[in-house]
Amino acid sequence: RKTTDDLTFTVEQVNCVGACSMAPVVTVNDRRVYGDMTQKEAAALVERLRKEAEEEPVPTEGAGDGVGTAGERAADGAGGAAG
Repeated sequence: RKTTDDLTFTVEQVNCVGACSMAPVVTVNDRRVYGDMTQKEAAALVERLRKEAEEEPVPTEGAGDGVGTAGERAADGAGGAAG
């Protein structure tokens, strides 16, 4: 388990998030799931989320569609094609 110096992000290896067909996956706040991730893509996702958080904090609870942004496969198969 590793946390950034500013305590904003924690990366933790877990055995199962229920998305085997999309592995390896990254989950954000236990509700957004990004599939078929590489280390480079995960690092880019963290940077994108950091920028978004500066503009508007990412909710940790509450409403959400559970779908990543366009171009990322969501757990329910929604979203754009990987690319």
